[in-house]
Amino acid sequence: MKPIIIFYDGPCVFCNFWIRTLCNWDKNDRLRFSSLDSDYAIKFASQREINISNKDTVIVWDQENKIYTESRAFFKIMRTLGGFFNLILVFSIIPKFLTDGIYRLIARNRYKWFGSYETCPTPSPSFKHKYID
Repeated sequence: MKPIIIFYDGPCVFCNFWIRTLCNWDKNDRLRFSSLDSDYAIKFASQREINISNKDTVIVWDQENKIYTESRAFFKIMRTLGGFFNLILVFSIIPKFLTDGIYRLIARNRYKWFGSYETCPTPSPSFKHKYID
């Protein structure tokens, strides 16, 4: 099975915290990451006519042309991690408009609450293989 690719806001401190955390939690090496500013993400988006100029959402691609955003992206990541993380999937029964609303609230305020980097931080050498430029 191909790894899922997570496109995230590279300069976002909150996003980078979660990407580093996911690297540690991904014991089966099923996740790959690419900043929304990367050449790879720009090419991906242009081939699928996806607007990635708004960095307020994470995009998850399962490489079988299924694309997830916002709260559904979060649930796809948890499902991919499996094991204990499947318990979190109980929240996926909450209506999408509510879970996406919570997601948007956090996304809208993440720079104010957590700040941002000038550029996307360099990944840890032990996880460099997980990052796509």
